[in-house]
Amino acid sequence: MSGLNLVGFFLLILTLVLVYFRFADRLGRFGFAAFAAALLGTCLVYGDVWFEAFATPLVAELAPEAIGRFTPSLVLGAVLTFVGFGLGWALFGLSFFLARCAPRPVSALLIAAGLYGWQALTAPKLVPLALAWGTLGVLLWLEDRRGSRAS
Repeated sequence: MSGLNLVGFFLLILTLVLVYFRFADRLGRFGFAAFAAALLGTCLVYGDVWFEAFATPLVAELAPEAIGRFTPSLVLGAVLTFVGFGLGWALFGLSFFLARCAPRPVSALLIAAGLYGWQALTAPKLVPLALAWGTLGVLLWLEDRRGSRAS
């Protein structure tokens, strides 16, 4: 499951960058700030996914008493990571909504996904983001196909 999480979050980062650059001229400064927040939050979650995939098993083997212990810096890091992820995606959805880069329901779903997705490592919490991102991908693909037929 960890490997699938790594691939999924990598693809999320990649598509976030690609979609941002496709609409950068329409998103403006707020859109850039929202993109940067979503990118930072997603990169932080990706780091957590990496740690859980590769380091946690070693820690559990060598120092099992460390599992489940929390230091203030670890709690701060977790809060910044997951609040940053959720807030970043909510702001990115809002920037899409305001710039009318996608149909309103898709942008609203991105906003809701961010607000709901602050618990990003629990699979059910990522379903709204996956639905919004998947719908946006299909819409962009259809738009590109229509454009290529017209030319």
